[in-house]
Order: sequence, then C-alpha cells, then structure tokens
Amino acid sequence: MLKENKYYPKVLDNFIKELISKNYIIVALTSKTYTEVKKLYNKNNIKFSLSSENGSSFYIPKSKNNNDLTFKKVINKKAIKSNEIFRRLKILPVRFLSNITFIKDLSLDKQAEITKLKKNELIDFNNRDFSVSIIWNGSNSLLALFRKYLIKLNLQATFGGKMINVSGIHTKLDALIYFKKMYLKKFNINNCITISIGDSQNDVEILNYTDYSGMVIRKEKSKISLIKNYNVFISKSSAPEGWVELLTKINKEMERKNI
Repeated sequence: MLKENKYYPKVLDNFIKELISKNYIIVALTSKTYTEVKKLYNKNNIKFSLSSENGSSFYIPKSKNNNDLTFKKVINKKAIKSNEIFRRLKILPVRFLSNITFIKDLSLDKQAEITKLKKNELIDFNNRDFSVSIIWNGSNSLLALFRKYLIKLNLQATFGGKMINVSGIHTKLDALIYFKKMYLKKFNINNCITISIGDSQNDVEILNYTDYSGMVIRKEKSKISLIKNYNVFISKSSAPEGWVELLTKINKEMERKNI
C-alpha cells in the first residue's frame, strides 16, 4: 500500500472508502513498528486493525473513530523481546557475528539511505519491541548457515528490502489467522473470503494461504514465487497504484464468480 514508506491519499483514500462500503475488512500486516504505523494513521486520518513486526503482536481498534488511536494489544506467544534477541545475537559465533551490522549502530545518514526514511522517522523505526534489524555482509552460503543457526536459538531471519529483521519464529501468517478467527467469531460466521496483497519475501506465507493473492511489483527486487498457482494476480504498476489495481482485479473476479 505504501511507496517508499509514504501513504498517498489521492490514490488510496476514495478506493479504501469504496472497499469499506462493500464490507471489506482491511487489516495491515507489516514489518513496521507499532509507533510507525500509529503515526501514519494519525497523519493520514486512517485506521485499521494491524499487526506489527511481522506478526509479533496484534492491535484491535477500541473505537470506530479515526481520531481515537487506542488499540487492544495482543502479543503473539512466539514473540521474543528485542533486548533478549540482541543478547542472543551478541553471543553468536564469530563467523556469523563478524558479518552482521546492527542498523541502529549506523550513522543517521546511512540508516536513512537503507530504510528510505527521514532522519526524524528513525526513532520510531528503531523503537522495536520484538525484532532487531541487521545488514548481512557475508556470503549467501554463510547466510544459509546463519539462518539455520538462528533456529537453534528460537530465532529467525526475515528479509524485508535491503535489511533482515531477526525475531522469534512468528510471521505475518500468525496475524492473518488470528484476525480471521477473531472476525469469524465476531460476526458469528463459519467462513470468509481472504485476500492478501504483498510485495516482499516476508509476504509469501500469507500469499500462499489466502483465497486470492496479489503481488505488487517492485523494480528493485527479484520477483517472489509462490507454491500456490490459482487466484494469483500480479500488478503492472508499483505501489500504491499496484495495490488498487490488484484489488480491483480481484473484486471483478469475485463478482464474475458471484462471490
């Protein structure tokens, strides 16, 4: 939905209102921190249920009023606090630790270059509750061994753009399943149609899981591949237009099938 971490109201606002009028429920599943998302909501007068830091925690709005940004917080049982993750990373074998750069240790200029954020936005980016952001400087073969070693520590490395987020073994799919169950119970129904839109490797699990899946193209990244081979749509445009394009296509396909 975002382009270089920016929300574009001219492209998105009316379309989002249209989706909501058709009884779509929008949930933001993101690798961003809770404080980053909350500021985006406040600045753009929008508000959805959300999951931050790749499924580490879930937030449900307490009010329908967009000006009321209070949420009920549910922490994923798989989540590990960032200070504990940092402690575990610091005692890694030298062959791994010597190839890691902690993003928060870089200069503000370098952090801004990597994250595409403004310097005054980096405080919220680094305010991570359940993950640690790093840059990997070693070979791909050593990276594969590093990822296997992390599993022994009950950790995982999730790719997002130029960086890696190290966290507990949880994903956006945990959040999707949590919210699906929550809304099924809330509306007292047995099933619903799920749609996921993503553009990164850390979106693959939700894209494989949902009834309809949309992949937004990103020029600077290689194409992500799915196991799933049905109801998969690929945009011609990048975000945010690509997000609108995909949901429009999926909505038309659902109408064609009389869903």
